[in-house]
Amino acid sequence: MPLPRSYLLFLTGGAIISGWAGSLLPTRSEPRTNLPGSNQHGATTASLPDRSKSREPERDFAALIRDLVAESPKNPENALHFPAWEKIRGFSLEQVRDGLQIAGDPLQSDPVNIVACMLLSRWGELDPQAALASLSDRKGDMKQLLVPNLIGTWMQRDPEAAVRWAQDHPGEIEATRLDRIRAATILQKPPADALAEARGLPAEARRQVVILLAQSLAGSVEKRERCFRLLEGMDEADRVQAAETMASAANRQSPRDALELLETLPMTAEARAKAQSKSLLAYAREKPAEAIAWLDAHPGAGSGKDRGIAFNSWNSADPEAADAWLERQSQPAPLLEAALDQAKLYVLSGYANTGERPRQGERLRAYFIRWQALDPAASALWLEKAAPDVVSFITPAVPDGE
Repeated sequence: MPLPRSYLLFLTGGAIISGWAGSLLPTRSEPRTNLPGSNQHGATTASLPDRSKSREPERDFAALIRDLVAESPKNPENALHFPAWEKIRGFSLEQVRDGLQIAGDPLQSDPVNIVACMLLSRWGELDPQAALASLSDRKGDMKQLLVPNLIGTWMQRDPEAAVRWAQDHPGEIEATRLDRIRAATILQKPPADALAEARGLPAEARRQVVILLAQSLAGSVEKRERCFRLLEGMDEADRVQAAETMASAANRQSPRDALELLETLPMTAEARAKAQSKSLLAYAREKPAEAIAWLDAHPGAGSGKDRGIAFNSWNSADPEAADAWLERQSQPAPLLEAALDQAKLYVLSGYANTGERPRQGERLRAYFIRWQALDPAASALWLEKAAPDVVSFITPAVPDGE
C-alpha cells in the first residue's frame, strides 16, 4: 500500500498550507497525467474540475474575500482546519487573481496571510507556472514554504514539467528539497512501483526515495523487515542507505537504542562501524559511564578511537572511575592518544572559555604524561605536530632531557 500522505508530508517538511491544500502529495482521486488544456510546461487553466457547488455572485466576491480574511486563524500552525479552503478550492483562475488583489500578499509573514496563501495554492493547481512566476525575484521566509508547495502541487499532475521548471530556475528551490518532494510524490504509489520508478532517477533523487521509505518504515521490527524486503531488488548502496537512515533516526531518540539496532540491520562492516562510531560519540556525550559499560559488554564493537573519546568524556564527569577503568585495559596507549586528541580539540575550540582552559590544560598534560610513559616515540611525534596553544600546556610537564 502507498505510504500515508500525512506521514510523508511530515518527513518532507511540507509547507504549513499542506494541511488545507493537500499540496505536496497527490490523492487517489487526483490525476497524475497531463490534464486537457495543459501547455508545454504542464501549466493548466480551466482544465481542472470546478469543485465549488455554486459561484459566489460577482457583486459579493470582494466581501467574501474580506470575510474569509477576517475569519481565518492568525496563528495557522495551531489550526486544525481551514474552512476558507472549502470555498477557495473551487475558485476559477479569474477569481483567484481577483481574490489576491483583495486579500493581499501571500509572502506576508507577520502575521501569515492565510487566505492569500490559499489563493496562491489554488492558482498553483490551475496554472502552476504563472503562480510560480508571481513569486520570482522576490524574497521572504514565506517564499521558502510556498515555492516547494507550488512545485509539489504541479508535480502531482505533471512531474516532468515541474522538475524541468525547477531545474531551469535553480535559485527558486534547493536541489535537495526538490528531490525530497519528488521522492515523496513517487512514494504515493505502492512501494514496489515507487522503487521500480526510483531505479531510473538521478542518484540523489533515488537516494531521497530510499531515505523517505526507510524513515517511514523504521518504527518496528516488522516494518524494518518489510523495508529491506522491498529493497531486495535495489543496489547494495540503497540498502546501506536505508540502514544508515534508520540508525540515524534511532540515534536522535536514544544512542543506546541505535547501537542495539545497528546489530540487527543488514549493513556492510564499514557502514556499520561508521554508524556505530557516531552513536557511540553521542552516547558518550550524554552518559559516558554507560557508553563505556556498553563497550565493555561488546568487545568487538567500537574502535580504539571511539573508546578513547568515551574515556575522555567519562574522565570529565568522574575522573576516578574513568582512571580505574583505564588501568584495567590491556592496551591503554591508543586510548590515551584518542583521549588526548579529543581534549586537544576542545582546548582549541571556542567552547573552552577562559575559565575552563586551565582545567582542560591539566587534563591534556595528564593524558600526555601517561601516554609518554607508555610510548615515548609516538607521543614525541604527536607533540611536534601539536598547535602552540596545546604545547604550552604540556611542555612544562615534560621531564628535562626529553
